[in-house]
Amino acid sequence: MIPIRQIRTALCLLMASVSPVVLAGPPTQSPAAMPVIIDRPIRYDAARVKLTLDYRHVHQDPAIRDTSITPRMIVLHYTGGNSFQATWGYFNHLEAEASRKGMVRAGAVNVSAHYIVDQDGTIYRLLPETTMARHAIGLNHIAIGVENVGDGKRYPLTDAQVAANAALSGTLRLDIAYSTHRDRSFQLIVTA
Repeated sequence: MIPIRQIRTALCLLMASVSPVVLAGPPTQSPAAMPVIIDRPIRYDAARVKLTLDYRHVHQDPAIRDTSITPRMIVLHYTGGNSFQATWGYFNHLEAEASRKGMVRAGAVNVSAHYIVDQDGTIYRLLPETTMARHAIGLNHIAIGVENVGDGKRYPLTDAQVAANAALSGTLRLDIAYSTHRDRSFQLIVTA
């Protein structure tokens, strides 16, 4: 079992020598150091855009006109399960499931993330980094969400996931926050 603190340590070591940069610029790492990322987009059509805007109007700014964000940090999460496909399928649904009453009260748009890191270290991109995903209360408008398949106990993070998170975070070059989803608190690792 690899505890989340090891991700923090690995990412701190990786990020110690870099400062955050704007995503629009070209990567400064050599192509060999760039992680392989597989595009596997979730549904983000007009219906999801409307639901996302409704959410943003309530939680961020009633005047917001689009779903674009300027990311300033990365939030690392556990999925709570052991299947990439199940997680992807769940995120692909437009609306939050009715049984999650608290989440539905906060907004109808379903949860999602920008990336899923599978247990073998494969990185999947679900959304562009500059599109808002609902993954972290209070941080959605400034954060890229990275979901790691696992739960920390029955399905702990693997060495491959730790390496993939470090490579992805190094490529994105943003501050990193992590959450276990259990306590809803975030630990921020400042890289600047």
